[in-house]
Amino acid sequence: SSVKHLYEVTSGLNSLVLGESEILGQVKSALQVAQKNGTAGPRLNRLFQNALNTGKKIRTETHIGSNPASISSVSVELARRVFGQNLSKVTFLVVGAGKIGRSTALCIKGSKVGGLTITNRSEGKGRSLAEESNSEFGTWPLNPKLLNDNDVIICCTSSRETLIDSKLISQCAGIRETRPKLILDLAVPRNVDPKVGSFPGIILQNIDDTSHVIDETLEGRKNALQDANAIIDTNVRELSESFNVQNIGQVMGELRGQAEEIRNSELIRTMGKLENLSEQDLDSVSELTTRIINKFLHAPTMFLRNVKDGENSEQTIRDVFGLGKANDTDQNNSDV
Repeated sequence: SSVKHLYEVTSGLNSLVLGESEILGQVKSALQVAQKNGTAGPRLNRLFQNALNTGKKIRTETHIGSNPASISSVSVELARRVFGQNLSKVTFLVVGAGKIGRSTALCIKGSKVGGLTITNRSEGKGRSLAEESNSEFGTWPLNPKLLNDNDVIICCTSSRETLIDSKLISQCAGIRETRPKLILDLAVPRNVDPKVGSFPGIILQNIDDTSHVIDETLEGRKNALQDANAIIDTNVRELSESFNVQNIGQVMGELRGQAEEIRNSELIRTMGKLENLSEQDLDSVSELTTRIINKFLHAPTMFLRNVKDGENSEQTIRDVFGLGKANDTDQNNSDV
C-alpha cells in the first residue's frame, strides 16, 4: 500500500490540482537529497525511479491533468475556451487569497500560463500566496492598471462589496473586442456587477456558469482516473514481482551457502577418518555430497519460484532452515 501511495502521489492523483506536474520535481528532489546523504539504497532508488517513470507515463498516456473537476480548476478550462489551448501568453489575476483563491492560483500556476498576479485586501496573506504560487503581488485595491495588465480576472473573495463595477471597467483603456477580457466571478455573494458583462470585449462568467463545464468533464475525469489507476496497479505489481525474484535469489544464495558450509565441514571431518581412500575415491565422495545438496535444495528452490506470496514464503524458508542465525555444525552430528 505504501508503494502504491508513492505512485499515486508522484502521478498527481493526490494533489490539490489533479494531475499537476510540480510534484514530479519535488519527488525527484527528495530522491536526490537522499542519494546525496547516502540514505537511498539500491531498492529505494529503483522504487523512486519507477514511481517517477509511472508519473510521466500517466501524464503522457491519460488526460489526467486536462479535465477540471472543481470550481478553481475550471477557470483554466474557461480561459482555454476563450484564448485557445496554449495559455503561454495569457496573463491571470486572482483577486482573493482564501481557500478558493489559493486552489485557483495553484491550478493556474501548474498550467504554464503567461503570468500570474495575486491581489488581496490583507497584504500579508496575499503576498504569502504569491510566494507559494511563485507569482507577482498586485497592490490593493483593484485599479485600472491591474485589470489592463491581465487577460483573465478571477474574483473569489468573501467581500460583500462589489469590487468590479461599470465605473472601474470604463477606466480600462486596454479592453478591446479583438483581445477579450475574461472575468470570472467565483464569489458568493458576487464580487462583480452583472452590468460589467455588457461592455464590449468583456466576457463575464459567474459561479453558476461554471457548473456546466464541470458536468461536461466529470466523465472524462472518471475515465482518466481509471486509466491512471490501471497503470499504477500494473507497475506496482511488476515492481513487486521483480523484488520477489531478487529476494528469492538472495534467500537461495544464503541457503546454498549455509548448505555448502555444512557440507565442507562434514566432509573435512569424514575425510580425516577415511585415510585409506585414494584421491579418486575422495573426489567421488565430494561429488556425492554435492549432488545430495543439489537434490535437497531443488524442492525449496522450485517452491520459492512458484509461490505467489513470495515475501511470506521466503520468511518460511528462513525460519525452517535457520537462515540468518549462527549455525552450530557440531550439534546433532553423527560419526561416519
